[in-house]
Amino acid sequence: MSPGSDFLTMPDCGGYRETEPYIHYFFPKRLKPKAGGEFPIGGGSRINIREITYNGVLDAERKLVFVGTDDRIKYYYWIPVENCNDYSENGLLPTHTFRCSNLTRTMAILPGGRFIRAGNGSAGVWYLHSPPTHSGIEIIGEELDLNDFETWCDDPEAIDLSSGSNPDTMIAFTRYKIQACHLACPPGSL
Repeated sequence: MSPGSDFLTMPDCGGYRETEPYIHYFFPKRLKPKAGGEFPIGGGSRINIREITYNGVLDAERKLVFVGTDDRIKYYYWIPVENCNDYSENGLLPTHTFRCSNLTRTMAILPGGRFIRAGNGSAGVWYLHSPPTHSGIEIIGEELDLNDFETWCDDPEAIDLSSGSNPDTMIAFTRYKIQACHLACPPGSL
């Protein structure tokens, strides 16, 4: 949930057999009547990657939603609530893909427009102002071969084949034991 409770998102699954990666999102401050009460306006979007995601982070300042698998991170721009329909299938716009092959751990938004993801013995940092956008159509990085990986998705042709951009900076850890970092005003995260 974003600071201020304006936006809530969760990685999820959907489609036939519940094998498609999805993001469901809600605007908790904008309610609509439902049977037995009110429920927030929201929606869902299929994520065009090969597997269900379990990690996500929000950047409320830039209105970005990040979701990650073991090899890639995709991020989406969320449409502000005043521009959203009652239930919008297109409330999240694909923006960019990051390559993170050996970075499979925690994700976070850092001050100064930076995104970080940790791995075993290192972390990758991407600067959010520098990557090109692909609008879900253009390939970023190398084009992946659909035959090179397995997927449970019902529609493998819909998978984005962008390998993504490499981290702008890599940080090597001198100690491999990671401890929690407590920020004074942490950005929203899942």
